Amino acid sequence: MGGIALKLVPGALDNPDLDLRYVVPDRIAELTHGRVTDNGYDYLDDADNSMVLFMVAERPVVEVATVLEILRIELFSENNLYEAGVVVLVCEDEDPAAAFDQFVVHPAQASP
Repeated sequence: MGGIALKLVPGALDNPDLDLRYVVPDRIAELTHGRVTDNGYDYLDDADNSMVLFMVAERPVVEVATVLEILRIELFSENNLYEAGVVVLVCEDEDPAAAFDQFVVHPAQASP
């Protein structure tokens, strides 16, 4: 089991609604028929006060493509999270902040 994390920087969002922490994982779980599920959220100690949404999957390396497609086609609270978010793969015992330095899946040229 591993995870997929979505980093959201409030300043990059058209509507930085805190309900995104529930809306996004719930919709992804619905569209993946439970293959990807909610695993909570947290805030990074960074200059942007970024929020990170955590999701778990049996096969995160495979499911991340589905998550990216969902983010590409769906709007969440008037936000295009495909354009605004950073998606990483997270190992079970890994510090999420380190994942954003090392395991970025999308966008390809994301900075930490």
